[in-house]
Amino acid sequence: MDQDLQPPDPDAEERARLLANAEAASLAPAFREHPAIRLAYLHAVLGNISGSLTVLEAEEYLRDTYEIIDLCGTLPTLPKPAKSLVTAKRRLGLAVDDYIERIPICTVCFKPYTQDEIDSMDGPDCVSPRCQGIVYRIKHLLAPSGEARASQMQVAKRIPAKIQPYTSPILALRRMCLRRDFIESLRDASGDLNRLPLPDNSLMHDFHDAKAWGSFRVGMKRVVDEECNVSDEEILPGTGKSLLECDLGLSFTLNVDWFGITENRPHSCGGVYITCNNLHRSVRYLQQNIILVTTVPGPKEPSLEQLNYVFAPLVRDMKILGTGTIYLSASLSVSQVSSGVVMLAYSRAIPPRVHAGFELHVSDIQASRKVTGSAAHSHKAHPCNICLIEHDGINLPAGYDIANFVLRDDWKQLKAGFKSKNATSAKTRKEVLDATGSRHTELNEIPGWLPVNGSALDYMHNFFGMVEAFFSEVLIKGCLLDAGGWRTLQDCVNSIVWPSTIGRLPTNLGENRTLQKCDQLRRWCNIQSTVLWICWRGHTDKIGRRAPPIPSQNKNPPTFKRDLQRIYTLILYLSVAERILAAKAISMEEVRRGQRYLQQYCQGLLALGVNLVPNHHMSMHYTQMFERFGPAYAWWLFAFERCNGEQEDVNLNGHAFGEMELTLIRNWIGKHRLFELLAAMPPTATEPERRLINRLMTKQGIQRGTLRTHIAGFTGGTRILQPKAAKRYTDIRKLPHANIYPLLLEYARSQWPQLNVVDDFTALPNSTPLIGSQCIKTLPFIYKEGIRYGSSVDLRSRADRFACVDFESGGRTPCHLLYHFVLSVADDMMFHSATDLGIYTVYQEKYTEIEIISSQQLAAAVALIPVTLNSPPDVNIWIVHSLDRVRQESYDFGYTRMKDALQTGIEPIDDWLDNAEQELEDEGPN
Repeated sequence: MDQDLQPPDPDAEERARLLANAEAASLAPAFREHPAIRLAYLHAVLGNISGSLTVLEAEEYLRDTYEIIDLCGTLPTLPKPAKSLVTAKRRLGLAVDDYIERIPICTVCFKPYTQDEIDSMDGPDCVSPRCQGIVYRIKHLLAPSGEARASQMQVAKRIPAKIQPYTSPILALRRMCLRRDFIESLRDASGDLNRLPLPDNSLMHDFHDAKAWGSFRVGMKRVVDEECNVSDEEILPGTGKSLLECDLGLSFTLNVDWFGITENRPHSCGGVYITCNNLHRSVRYLQQNIILVTTVPGPKEPSLEQLNYVFAPLVRDMKILGTGTIYLSASLSVSQVSSGVVMLAYSRAIPPRVHAGFELHVSDIQASRKVTGSAAHSHKAHPCNICLIEHDGINLPAGYDIANFVLRDDWKQLKAGFKSKNATSAKTRKEVLDATGSRHTELNEIPGWLPVNGSALDYMHNFFGMVEAFFSEVLIKGCLLDAGGWRTLQDCVNSIVWPSTIGRLPTNLGENRTLQKCDQLRRWCNIQSTVLWICWRGHTDKIGRRAPPIPSQNKNPPTFKRDLQRIYTLILYLSVAERILAAKAISMEEVRRGQRYLQQYCQGLLALGVNLVPNHHMSMHYTQMFERFGPAYAWWLFAFERCNGEQEDVNLNGHAFGEMELTLIRNWIGKHRLFELLAAMPPTATEPERRLINRLMTKQGIQRGTLRTHIAGFTGGTRILQPKAAKRYTDIRKLPHANIYPLLLEYARSQWPQLNVVDDFTALPNSTPLIGSQCIKTLPFIYKEGIRYGSSVDLRSRADRFACVDFESGGRTPCHLLYHFVLSVADDMMFHSATDLGIYTVYQEKYTEIEIISSQQLAAAVALIPVTLNSPPDVNIWIVHSLDRVRQESYDFGYTRMKDALQTGIEPIDDWLDNAEQELEDEGPN
């Protein structure tokens, strides 16, 4: 082929440039300098971050330190030590401002400007039509040098009136790809491209088991014709391909949320977060793996029009990562598209071309409607952005007739969005919104962006919003508990033995009667069926139909039917639906089962005459969400809410006009850089350096070595974490339980039959003795999947001594944990010894014989609710709630009927729930 006809290689020159500058682009170039110089850098930076040294004082400290090192004859000349604090930070990888773009924006409409545009403006007023905002303010500064400086003359400088801080995901990815932990945690997607869809009875463990995984295509362009019809087409024939086909294709999740950042005055700030779905779920939501793209300046939540300006730089960068650039040969006859960005990557000799695209967007309902350009959930004609139900239908059977929903089409919604964009008046835009439920959002410009099928319903706020609605609108406003009932509820809640690793309910719940946090609502949903049974049961331990009398002073008496039996049945439906749908791993069969319970819950509320809200209707779309995005753990907002909490804890100076938002993003990126500094630390780093880096991380609010660092709130796998207390062996024969040694001996024989394990009084050839005083260590507690499991020797917490255990017979049983053992019968073998869903009943303080089990059999932490039965009288039992979200293959979902439980001591059941379901079906809506 003629040389001019050869397709150009757009990567060759870029790869050569990156490799030539690889040393300077490393995470912390300072680690190639002398240890004494590195230590000086760290001392200066730590002094500046802690506030004890100004910039000038830190630089003076550097010069003084260099003089001391020079007197010792060890001051290196290559590379030359940094003299400025900025250079020292840059060599340590801590130059935060290098990664932040400060975009000047209008104070009202958020229209962006450049500094050159500001300097050339005739006045500070924004140029947007009918906008009352300003773009810049005048600041008077001393002249920088010369005679004017000596005469104290002042110079007027135009500074932005408001800024939007922005960090490019491209720059963030360049840093992340240099980290070993990031690259090694990415999923190997080589076998996913041609993988068949999972059968309905197979478990989905994460996003990569769902349909959206690999659905984004790079090398595409979004085409909009004159009629606003939208299509995604290949830029050139053959350029389109899935992320799974790329050298390094990253699937992104987008989240947008607002949170308050000041205490003495209202100021709401927005966070735009990106996470990478290729990462394992155990590390996906760690702060160092989450990109904070921008902090949207307050003080109020922006309108969609303002938000479109905020999204513009993100849209620009996402197009670069996914769409591509056309290169022409010298003869202009051959063209080639190169999407993505070439980046250096850990362990990759040839820098890969990195592609990325949004395969999932999830935000709370209010933010989601803005991000996708959908009508608000209060809109009369379009309250749902997934189907075409009208607002009146939310309180009609049609709102819960899932089989007959008419679903929205992405391309029709996109068409309406571009019609709204092209509209020349607010009246026309409102007409488009009322007719279609869509407005223009800047994200519609990204090829592959889908406002309906690409956005997940926020499970956390949606489901627990329904739980809160039941608690406040049915339980409280329905007067279903009198004063005595609320006292019983409060006493019951306060008597619960909770695991130490989860949150509690308020101790004054019976008096305050409010649950404001999703975590509290989640705990309440776990135990509400038992607590309300205790409150409503009669002398035979059964619930009657009649509710307490409505107080005479009640000015707004409830209008729905106050039938306690039917209401309690609905409580069971809601609780079971939550236990099924909130599992860490779930099949589509289970999703549909959980959806049916939720459907029956909503239909039951309608039959009673309870007023329903948009949350109830939108929960009817869970089947689509799970099928497209996998288990709820892959897309709910608990992790992102924790990010907001991290932001709220940052100390701020109270300055408005984007300054506080700039502080937030600098703090976030600073923590990224500190983590990279730790990750880049070579084995030859000195102990003083390690101590100083730990102090740096502590100053920035990063706590290392904690449980959060290990599990990040959402962990996977079955890793067992030990405390550091097990240093010496335990003489097993001196334990209070005399039969522990023979049990451990049998256990060791069953685990390692090839070793021919014998007791320590037997001497046989080719055997391994289990020495009672030299083979076993005792642990006070262990962590498994982020849950703390204590024991009888754990002096810290009594609650963690109880857990559910999966036995080989297929059953799950609540147990009292006596000991955790580290058992070693050979030099290369070590084993940790000591939980799904459901409610269990057991007699208080009554246990079977001691048994040795594997730590891997621990299945769930539990909450114990002590109850004294009325029939038969004075029988003390524990109602045990398992608090995990792990599916057990052989165990079905269900509840425990008290009578049957008393006959066997413990018995998971299904018939109580089935009978309740049948009762509702037999009675039908009234």
